[in-house]
Amino acid sequence: MTIEQDIWTDDQVTMFKHYSLSDDAGVKKMISENPDLAFLLIQNFMGDKLSNSLMRERIVAKNSCIRHSFSMHDYDGYDTVLNRPVEIKNEQHTSGGRRDQIVGGAAFSGIEDYAQIQRLVKDNPIIMLSGWIDGRLAYTVQFDFNDTRIAQRLTGAVDSRKNGNKTAPKFLWSDWANAKSLVMTQGTDNLFKLKGLISSKLYAKLISLNNDRLNYAKSTIFFNQIDIFSDAPEIVPGSENPSLVGQ
Repeated sequence: MTIEQDIWTDDQVTMFKHYSLSDDAGVKKMISENPDLAFLLIQNFMGDKLSNSLMRERIVAKNSCIRHSFSMHDYDGYDTVLNRPVEIKNEQHTSGGRRDQIVGGAAFSGIEDYAQIQRLVKDNPIIMLSGWIDGRLAYTVQFDFNDTRIAQRLTGAVDSRKNGNKTAPKFLWSDWANAKSLVMTQGTDNLFKLKGLISSKLYAKLISLNNDRLNYAKSTIFFNQIDIFSDAPEIVPGSENPSLVGQ
């Protein structure tokens, strides 16, 4: 059983990826070279086939070289290098919405009993969490499920269901902030551009993680004399951190 058919080609996902990274010129170039891309977008939107949450998953998976899954009762993806399941969580801020800022939290929809939590603990999936603002990707971090307090948070939510609480279990950034496995896998220019729409504590944590990522990259180049950015896109211009690399 699937959420929906994979109606998007790799080129179409790439177009959405350009938009998410604020590469509007890349979007316009793709549409000008292939007008059918825009037509298909309109067709699927009008046919209620476009799932923006699913597209965010696709983009995160594509950026991270994760094999994406469409199975409703499975994990969102699979890391074929580490041979581990991946659960992709996205937090979206939309201008004019109820939430003023993204805060580094997300919901675990579908968690209704302890057996589901026990499965998560047993499988210990990689959690990939991304922050989005008006469809623009600001960051992606990842950590091991068992290296966080998310299981306790979900257990508390299941307990509360006995008292009639039907809201989806959610976790907060403080539940994963101290995970030893925590790394930033992608920091984009949007992280700096959209600073005011990210909670101050989360923003400080993300900047620290981004600096760790860049320092590790520099040390790898220095000691191994390998240019790890040789296959990566060019450095994003105009950021507060000129060495920030977008993927």
